[in-house]
Amino acid sequence: MRPAATLWSWTARSMALGAAYDAAFAAAILLFPDTASALLRISLPPDPVYFRLVAVFLLMLAAMYLLPAREPRRYQGVVLVAAAGRFAGFLYLAWAWKAGAPAAFLGLAGADLLFAVLHGALLGTARKAETAP
Repeated sequence: MRPAATLWSWTARSMALGAAYDAAFAAAILLFPDTASALLRISLPPDPVYFRLVAVFLLMLAAMYLLPAREPRRYQGVVLVAAAGRFAGFLYLAWAWKAGAPAAFLGLAGADLLFAVLHGALLGTARKAETAP
């Protein structure tokens, strides 16, 4: 097993990557909504207020992910919530795609599943390495 410090470092990197991913989506929603919707082949809602509110929440989430990106041991709870939240996002987005949403939802579901597994696995192995004799 790798040293705990290495695993905590990779946990921090996964959270930084998750923060960048969410911040990029927020920026796309706020700054380039037409381009982003065209790329994803998702139509924009007629009233952009709630759509932009999603961007605000994504920015808040990205900022929260920066806490364990800096100190993963201290903010283990955030990593755990991130893994669970990403898995919930995967379930919802996959369900939406299956219910007829554009194919982009399946790709987004896959990204959320990847982050869920990455955050959860890295957190679990870092904890295990830290308690190993």
